Amino acid sequence: MPRGPHCQPRGFDKIEGLSDGPFSEAVVVIASRVGFSLLVLACASSPAAASWPADGRAVCTAAVNQSAQVVVADGAGGALLIWQDIRAGSSYDLYAGHVLASGELDGSWPLNGAPVCLASLNQILPKAIPDGAGGALVVWEDLRGGGPHHVYAQHVLASGALDAAWPDSGLQVCADTSGQRNPVLVSDGGSGLIAAWVDGRGIYAQHVLGSGLLDGSWPATGRSLSIYHNSQTLAQVETDGVGGAIVTWHDSHVGGSFAVYAARVLSSGILDAGWPANGRKVSGTDPASLPVLVKDGSGGVLVAWQDTHVAGAGDVYAQHVLNTGYVDPVWPASGLILTAAANVQIAPTIASDGAGGAFVTWQDRRTGTYDIYAAHALSSGANDAAWPVDGLPICTASGDQRTPNVVADGSGGMITTWDDARPGSTYDIYAQRVSASGTLAFPADGLALCQATGNQTGPTLALVSPGLAIVGWGDTRGSNQDIYAMWTAAPNPVAVLPGAPKALSLAAPYPQPATRSTRFTFQLAGESRAQLAIYNLAGRRVRAWGVAGSRELTWDLRDERGATVPAGIYWARLSEDGLSAVRCVAVVP
Repeated sequence: MPRGPHCQPRGFDKIEGLSDGPFSEAVVVIASRVGFSLLVLACASSPAAASWPADGRAVCTAAVNQSAQVVVADGAGGALLIWQDIRAGSSYDLYAGHVLASGELDGSWPLNGAPVCLASLNQILPKAIPDGAGGALVVWEDLRGGGPHHVYAQHVLASGALDAAWPDSGLQVCADTSGQRNPVLVSDGGSGLIAAWVDGRGIYAQHVLGSGLLDGSWPATGRSLSIYHNSQTLAQVETDGVGGAIVTWHDSHVGGSFAVYAARVLSSGILDAGWPANGRKVSGTDPASLPVLVKDGSGGVLVAWQDTHVAGAGDVYAQHVLNTGYVDPVWPASGLILTAAANVQIAPTIASDGAGGAFVTWQDRRTGTYDIYAAHALSSGANDAAWPVDGLPICTASGDQRTPNVVADGSGGMITTWDDARPGSTYDIYAQRVSASGTLAFPADGLALCQATGNQTGPTLALVSPGLAIVGWGDTRGSNQDIYAMWTAAPNPVAVLPGAPKALSLAAPYPQPATRSTRFTFQLAGESRAQLAIYNLAGRRVRAWGVAGSRELTWDLRDERGATVPAGIYWARLSEDGLSAVRCVAVVP
């Protein structure tokens, strides 16, 4: 039987909680004006299996402060969080924690996290990616020895232990004395990574093998991507799909005005000769800064950035860079304008739409306070006509909404999170899921993941299963800043709205889990004909029946073609005259 969270669809007006045998579920009654959310969570084998606390799971509450957390999926519905930690009192170290899909902390890991690096002085600004085996590959900026900052890397295993093949305190990725800052990383397509960083010499990259060694075919101090030192900052990196990487940064070496550039390094450690020396200029109008990128699925990248060529304004642009090093000729030469709304739009983040385009979110001040907006750039180089011009409002609640982050939702849409000051004086954590068509799956202005006392800020997230992400943030509900996490599903039933209809009901299916068949018992609100339909987690209908009156119906676990459905999680929706009731169904072999 799959072990996971309760089946609890989101975005409804009313949930009436029922408890039936070993399953504790919810009947959901909704008005047709609300619509139907396709985000449905897995059934739990018992109430204890889903144990995400309201306002989040404490991942680390050690002394002093923890911050700058990153989140990576563990491949089993949970996530690893890596953060910088000053519990020692004088300098930052790095720690990692593991939260399971159930919302529990992994009991085999140390309480408050497993050490990643405890070297002298500061280890800061970690970035991480999954290793494909439940662990993570990590890079960071390191000041050990008191000299210039350097880039180090480490491999954290799924057990929480460090890979014994790697140096105990991490592998030094670049030893050049000019100093390295703000490292980022991407998978090399195997068990290793490609790191990129800003260097006193320019923009550089290096290949680290899964064995914990530097790739001997690359220069020992990294491959130079651009030589214009002291004018380049904020490198970002994405895979080219064949073992190499594409790196972006913003660069002011021409005329002192920032522009966005990109370069490609091959798996061999050689720069792609088809790209210009020192990078391809991506932005068409300057100043352009804060680039973010995502792979296009064909070896190239989609890049978004903040554009301030109009004084006092900040717009968001995007461009498609082909793996050949050329800007896509079907896209606007100066970049696709995602928003040119009034005032400033800043801090873009980006995620793939899975079809050659991208979702971009940003912090938007068109109303005088910061809100969260998003746009959908199609692979054709046009804005999605189904989305509003100048962006879809994700959250326009009172107060400021800041620091958005976004991931693809695994079903053609996106999930975004941000910190939110709508209460007035403190920040909370909210999230929203958006389909490819621009439909919101969660309540307007977002689903509250944490509304604890103090400030909750700087959320980051990772997709852990289709439609479901885990979010991590810094949290000051205690005396210091700690690390918390939450999944993107409401921890408690939605409040009952006054006057909501009560007559429609659908009992929990029995037996549950189902092996050969399962029976539904239901009550309709009236005498009109209704429908009971079964859907899989992708939202595709599996089976449907027309029903009437108060009755029972048995599902033989077959689809509309008569084939037995695969084991997994399904949901049943009873609908009548604009009302709906939903139940979760677990099918096991």
